[in-house]
Amino acid sequence: MLDKTSPAKTETQGVYKKLSAEEAARMRSESRQKWRMDYNSSIYGARRIGRQEVRLEVARNALREKIPFEVIAEVTSLPLEEVQQLAASLND
Repeated sequence: MLDKTSPAKTETQGVYKKLSAEEAARMRSESRQKWRMDYNSSIYGARRIGRQEVRLEVARNALREKIPFEVIAEVTSLPLEEVQQLAASLND
């Protein structure tokens, strides 16, 4: 058994403290990195949803102005079928 003043025990304790500190730093770094990735993902998703909402609003406005479905689909990058469904929902 190691004595309390043993150089080997002192060295072991020093290595343990260093590894513990490095582990805590690594965990903090990973946590920050995960937060950044989650944040960026949520922002990207929100932007994508926002762009889709804008496309739909433009399509609705164009349909009210009686612009042909094909033109609306081309301008908004919405599938023609979606423009047709949107027109049907506006007529209801």
